[in-house]
Amino acid sequence: GMLVAAVVIVGFLERFPTATSVFFMGLLLGTIPSVLRLHGDMRPTLGRVAAALVGIALVVLVKSLETRVANGARLTIQDLKRPAGLGYNLLISFLGGGASVTPGMDGSTVLIVGGVYQPILEAFRALTHLQIEWLPLLTTAVAVVLGMVTFAKSIELFIQRSPAVAYYGVLGLILGSIYALRPTGTLTEPMWVLPLVLAAGFGIATLLGRTGQAQN
Repeated sequence: GMLVAAVVIVGFLERFPTATSVFFMGLLLGTIPSVLRLHGDMRPTLGRVAAALVGIALVVLVKSLETRVANGARLTIQDLKRPAGLGYNLLISFLGGGASVTPGMDGSTVLIVGGVYQPILEAFRALTHLQIEWLPLLTTAVAVVLGMVTFAKSIELFIQRSPAVAYYGVLGLILGSIYALRPTGTLTEPMWVLPLVLAAGFGIATLLGRTGQAQN
């Protein structure tokens, strides 16, 4: 599944980067209603808004780190093999693993915002050519597992004590990620395509959210 996704998604990122980013923005927007329904009392308070701002600030920090590691360019597999890139990938993969067990979040979104998603998928795609990029793959796998275990315990405790504050923190991460994914520079696709892919992403996320709640 990961190999197939690597080939398909990397292809979209290479050929339609703007539309792909907007599609992921739609997916994130579609998760917001689900997060707001996770708790009975989601009225904004000072503490809850502060938690959301912390989430936004964390995403901004990640984007600033990416810019420094990649020197303003797109991260590549070779960047993830250097000491700075290796440490950065460990951090982002750890956060991505944590996001995968966080209500309303998705690990791939964190990897995309952090800029390591495409080089990691390219490392997986290299397996189809019998080329193994050991360092990026192993560091990603280890960090993701550690992030999942650490966040699962921490989030469970945090939600039990202050559920609304925790969910507002998640909303902050979502809003920050939407801002970080916004297209910059020259558009690579026709303008009329972008609202369609945004609506498609929003619709898919909303449908999945309603299906999950119906099963629960």
